[in-house]
Amino acid sequence: MVRGAVVGGRWVPGPYHAVVAILSMDDAGWRTFTSRHPRALPFHEPAWAELVADCYGFRAFAVVVRGSGGDIAAGLPLVEGRHLVGRPRWVSLPFTDYCPPLAETDEQETALAAEVGAVAAAASVATVEVRAAMRGATPLPGSSMRHLLALDPDPAAVYARFHPSQVQRNIRRAEREGLTIRRSVEPDDLVTTFYNLHLATRRRQGVPIQPRRFFRLIAERVLSTGGGWVD
Repeated sequence: MVRGAVVGGRWVPGPYHAVVAILSMDDAGWRTFTSRHPRALPFHEPAWAELVADCYGFRAFAVVVRGSGGDIAAGLPLVEGRHLVGRPRWVSLPFTDYCPPLAETDEQETALAAEVGAVAAAASVATVEVRAAMRGATPLPGSSMRHLLALDPDPAAVYARFHPSQVQRNIRRAEREGLTIRRSVEPDDLVTTFYNLHLATRRRQGVPIQPRRFFRLIAERVLSTGGGWVD
C-alpha cells in the first residue's frame, strides 16, 4: 500500500502510519462521516467551517485517516489562516468553543494526531491548534478551557443553585419589569438586534468584534437550515 498525503493538490509521499488525505468541505465522504458520527457537533458540519473561511478569506478543509476499506476512520476539520509574513497556521476551528477530533477508537485518534502533524510539517505550517484535547498531540501553551455545567431537569432546582445576589436578584428584577424572551424568526433578529447587543458587550469588555457579515452568514447557512436558533 502506498503511504502519503494530498497537500495543496499534490501527492506528498512520507513516513505516514496510515492513508491520510486532505478533503474539501464539500467532499461527499466527509459529509457522510460527520452526519453519521455519534460524537459529531454542529461545528463539525461543513457549513460552519465554510462560513468561517468565506467570511475571513481563509481555506477550510478536513484531514482524514482512512481505514483498510477506504472509508474515513478519523478526521478533523481545519481552517488555514495566512498572514502577510510568516508561515500559515491551522486551527480547528476559529470562532469555535469546542471542536474535538472524530474517531471511533483511541488508537484512531492517536493515529490522526500523528498524520495531522506530518501533513502540517509537509505543508510548512507553523502551528496546528485544536480546540479540544487530542490523544497523541501536545497541548499548546495557554490552551483554552472547556467548562461543563450539569443542569437539573427541574427549573426550580436550577434556580436554587444560582447566586442569590448576582443571579437570582437579576432574574426577579427582570420578572418585575416584564422582560420577555422570544425565539428569533427573522434573519434580522440575529443580524441587527443580536448584533447590536454583541457590539455593545464586546466594546465594553474591550475584546475583538466579529463583522456583521459573520452573523449574516450564520443566519443564511446555519439557522435557515435548522442548525440553531437565537433567543
